[in-house]
Order: sequence, then C-alpha cells, then structure tokens
Amino acid sequence: MQEKMLTLFGLIPAVPLPAVVIIESHFGVNSQLMSGHYVLGKSKFNGKPTWIKHAPGQDSYLLWDHCDSWLLSHFPHGKRRSCQGWAYTHKCYGMPLECSKTWMIRD
Repeated sequence: MQEKMLTLFGLIPAVPLPAVVIIESHFGVNSQLMSGHYVLGKSKFNGKPTWIKHAPGQDSYLLWDHCDSWLLSHFPHGKRRSCQGWAYTHKCYGMPLECSKTWMIRD
C-alpha cells in the first residue's frame, strides 16, 4: 500500500524523498557554509525529513523548524524555538524542492 500525505487538498500519494538535495547559494556571507550536497537523514525532526551536509569543521542541516519553515542551519535542531540559521523559507509548506522562490537569507 502506497503511503499518503495530508495536504491542504486532502490526502495525496506521498512523493519519494530525494536521497540528496543540492543547495547552491550565491548570496550572503554564509553562502559557502550553506552550499553543498545534503544527504537524507535517518530520522525526522518536527515530523518532517531532514538532510545533512557533512563538511570538515562544520555540519549543516536542512530541516523543518519550530517556526514552521524550512531552515538551513548549523544547529541540528535549528536552536529550537529561536529558529536560528542562515536561510529559511517564507510561506512554503511543501518539501524544500518546492520552495525555490521563497528562500530568505539571514546575514
């Protein structure tokens, strides 16, 4: 039986999650820290999948934060309620790949 996902439009078939998400950032002082290949993590955070970029000296995370947005952060939990990171989505409730025009940079 195929998994289903609850959306604003009701239950729809779940889309397979990408094993790797590639982030290319060309803006902001933290663009090098954000850019790279993020691998799908084994566990979920706040009920959604997370992706991790392992880099020498600092890992980075793509996660659904407590502020209800996708977040690129060096904290594996987005620093909980403070939702700290380098970039986040604005009013995008799908998967990160569906949020291409909604990302905001924090410097």
